[in-house]
Amino acid sequence: MQKLSTKDIALIAVFAPLYAIFCSWSLFPLIGASGKAITASAILAPIIGLILAPYLSVLAVILGGAVGLSFGYFSPFSYGAGIAAAFLASALYNREQALATLTYVTFLSLLALYPTIGPAWLYPNLLWLQIVGLFVLASPLQSKAIVYMRNRSSPSRKLMFGVGVTVFTATMFAHVVGSLLFEMLSWPFLISNVETWVGVWQSISLVYPFERLTIAAVATVLATGLMKPLKKW
Repeated sequence: MQKLSTKDIALIAVFAPLYAIFCSWSLFPLIGASGKAITASAILAPIIGLILAPYLSVLAVILGGAVGLSFGYFSPFSYGAGIAAAFLASALYNREQALATLTYVTFLSLLALYPTIGPAWLYPNLLWLQIVGLFVLASPLQSKAIVYMRNRSSPSRKLMFGVGVTVFTATMFAHVVGSLLFEMLSWPFLISNVETWVGVWQSISLVYPFERLTIAAVATVLATGLMKPLKKW
C-alpha cells in the first residue's frame, strides 16, 4: 500500500471537499431515478483525474462523493460514474492507454450484454456514442492527446485538444459505468418489466449525448485553464 505524503494529504483535503460541493449542484435530471440528478461533479471528476495521480484522484472522488451521497445530492449511479471518470482520466494522463482501453471494453461489454435487460438485446442504439468513445480511446488520437497534455511547452490549442479528447473518453466511460450500476441496482427489484426497460433506454438515448458532450466541453475549458499552473505547483 502506497504511503500518503503530506502533499498528497493536502491535495485530497482540497479536492475532496470541492468535489462534495460540486455534488450539490444539479445539472440534468437523472432518467430512471426520480428526484435525482446529474450534478456538476460530473464536470469536476475528470479534471481531478488529470491533475492528481490515479490513486489520489480516485480517493478524493470517493471521499467527496461519499459526502454527496450521504446528503442525498446524487445517486449511487453518479457516485460510481465519478470514480470511473477520475480513474480513466488519470490513467490516460499517466500513459496507461492500454489499461484504460481494456477497462472500458470490459465495462461496456458488461453493460451491453447484461442478462435480459442489456441494451444490446433491447435497444442497441443506446450504445452508439459509448462505442465512439471506445474507438477514440483506443486510437492514435488518444495517444497524441496524451503527448500534448504532458508536454509543458504545448501551445494552448494543442493542450486543449489533448484535454478535450481525454475528458471526452473519461466522460463516456463514466456514463458506461453509471448505466451499468443502474442496471444492477434497478433490475428486477425497482424496474421489473422488460418493456419498461426498452422505454428507459430509448429515453436515455435521446438525452445522454447532449449531456455528455456538454459536460465534456465545460470540463475541457476548465481543465485547460487549470492544468498548467497546477502541474507546475
